[in-house]
Amino acid sequence: MRRSWVDFVRKVSSLPAVAQVLACLLPSLDRWWFRLSRGRQTLTGLLAGLPVAMVTTIGAKSGRIHTTPLLPIIDPNQPGKIALIATNFGQERYPGWYFNLKRNPQAECVLNGARRSYLAREARDTEYERYWQLAEQTFPGYRLYRQRIRTRHIPILILEPVADYSTSQGATSRSDAPESDS
Repeated sequence: MRRSWVDFVRKVSSLPAVAQVLACLLPSLDRWWFRLSRGRQTLTGLLAGLPVAMVTTIGAKSGRIHTTPLLPIIDPNQPGKIALIATNFGQERYPGWYFNLKRNPQAECVLNGARRSYLAREARDTEYERYWQLAEQTFPGYRLYRQRIRTRHIPILILEPVADYSTSQGATSRSDAPESDS
């Protein structure tokens, strides 16, 4: 019974009219349920059986802190990274969090009760395709979103844990940096 309910909720939530309503209501309801459950669950998790990360960003224009519940895509081969798909529930406009992370790539995420700091970057080429496949496996509604979004590219942002980011990007750590002459 539970599995058929989850499948039904996932299918209905992908429909254009329902997705448009959810885009307006669901983030607030998820934040409310997350607080009510003391950080243990979101409404999306409860009804659709989907994972949700509470992603905190700095506003691109306002500079204010924003927390948005988002569906994290996790590659089992790289479990420390989180991919976020900027479909905005299949709408033509980009989600606000996308602009926030492009302007200020620092983010904090709460996922499965763990809070971590991340740096965001945009996925490209084979990495993009890999995460898109994982996204469709996680939530088949992404296929429908892609069909509806015709006027823009759907970005995928990769969030890498801050400690992992510097080593994967080839940055030098403080102890490895050459000493200055002055």
